[in-house]
Amino acid sequence: EKATTSTSGSGGCARTVGAAASVRSLVAALTIATTARIGPRVDGVAEIRYLEAATRAPLAAYDDPAWCDHSEAANRAAKDAHLMTEALATVTTALLGLFAAAGVLTHLHPVLLPLLLVAVVPRGWAAVRAARAAYLTDRHTLADRRLRHSLMFHTAGRDSALEVRANTMRSWLLDRFRTVTSRLENAAAEVGRTHARCQILGDAAAGTATAGVYAALLWLTADGHIPPATAGTAFIAVQTSGRLLTGLVHGANSSYKTGLYLDDWDRFLTDTTARTTLPDEPRPVPRNPKLIEARNVTFHYPGSELPALKGINVRVHQGEVLAIVGANGSGKSTLAKLLAGLYTPTSGTVTWDGTDLAAVDPEQVWNQLAMLPQDFGRWPVTARENITLGQGPQDDTAITTAAHAAGADTVLATFPDGLDTNLAPSWWGGRDLSGGQWQRLAAARAFYRNAPVLICDEPTSALDPLAEEAVYERIRTLSANRTVILITHRLGSTRTADRIIVLDGGEITEEGTHHTLLQHNGTYTTMWRAQAQTYNDRAAAER
Repeated sequence: EKATTSTSGSGGCARTVGAAASVRSLVAALTIATTARIGPRVDGVAEIRYLEAATRAPLAAYDDPAWCDHSEAANRAAKDAHLMTEALATVTTALLGLFAAAGVLTHLHPVLLPLLLVAVVPRGWAAVRAARAAYLTDRHTLADRRLRHSLMFHTAGRDSALEVRANTMRSWLLDRFRTVTSRLENAAAEVGRTHARCQILGDAAAGTATAGVYAALLWLTADGHIPPATAGTAFIAVQTSGRLLTGLVHGANSSYKTGLYLDDWDRFLTDTTARTTLPDEPRPVPRNPKLIEARNVTFHYPGSELPALKGINVRVHQGEVLAIVGANGSGKSTLAKLLAGLYTPTSGTVTWDGTDLAAVDPEQVWNQLAMLPQDFGRWPVTARENITLGQGPQDDTAITTAAHAAGADTVLATFPDGLDTNLAPSWWGGRDLSGGQWQRLAAARAFYRNAPVLICDEPTSALDPLAEEAVYERIRTLSANRTVILITHRLGSTRTADRIIVLDGGEITEEGTHHTLLQHNGTYTTMWRAQAQTYNDRAAAER
């Protein structure tokens, strides 16, 4: 009878273990199929949320190193968000198997289960310590990893290839890359040592606990608490539990580590949302503003103690061309961005028709803005898309009109597929353009936007004289019913401006027309004479 009971108990345990293994295999297969479907979706949602936040962040945030570090960490978390689903799936599968094995061991003898659980704690502790060490190292090396990525991009990228060769920069760039890579390798090695120490301690403690489980099992068998025929099933359950515990620890480790990165992602979204918080009741933005005014405006870039601009007072009327000139770093582009609502003053106000831009939705301000920046985008899309950039219905007549005004029609005429020509030279069928050709397309996109406020920052720096004259003629024509702000170092173009302001050290030092400023005999006069002398010297040399 005792043998029959023993055989029956052994058979029941074996059936339980077999059923558990079958269920675990089925769950594992379903998990693989589910994570393969859900993982990309999770990444997609995380990346979209990241991009939505980043594109709504104030422009000044990109000048804040701390925000850039947070952005880098959030970007990494978004790309690896699927690891959380995989880790949770691994943990779930392991837990299901463990519950089955725990049921078997509890059925055999209650003392086996707590002993088995004790074996989990050391490995879990080691995994958490190692994951946190790796995460903290990643956080502390964010700046170096950003630098390494930048060096990779500029050393091997197409845009830098000419200068790398012409200036024999290869050795210098490679040395810098090796230096930053060495720092990252040292940090990674320290993480590896920490991981190894934790794993040795965890495995030693877990091994001791597991040995205790086997010892208890042998003692229970020898003492008659467990029938000998059932002992084999018990050993299988313990071995299975050990493997499942390893999977559980690895899954929990990955889940914890990914969770730390997703916490960075969440903090980035929260911080960026706080930076872009709109007024409780945004005021309406005036359409076609008649007057743009800066009153006692001071502006500091993030982390800078010195103001980029201080005590600025300026008014720009509709139909007026305001030229802003000054030395490099005098604050010309900064002032233009403030007047356009792209920056928020540290103190003072910028108003459109008396409405403080700090009290409105900035998107509504930008909808009325066309900008030709100094560093314009060279988008890897078609010529048509490079001009329209997603601005409403793509009217080919309006596109060709804007292209003609910018002198880009002659560029388009050379394209085999016209407006549908791909302008991504590194892709199959892509077309390459010169700097001047790109600038013409950039001017065309500003003209196509047809906005009431037009800001041109060095709009002709890469153009030939004839194309330059055509662009300035178009700007002058557009100013009839628009507000135009022109930033330039070429003072010949300022002669047709209605008013010129001179910036020096972040302050307006001179203001007036071309003729009145020449009579003032100040900074503007000095700059004008220097450029005129350069042209005179060139003309004399050519004669």
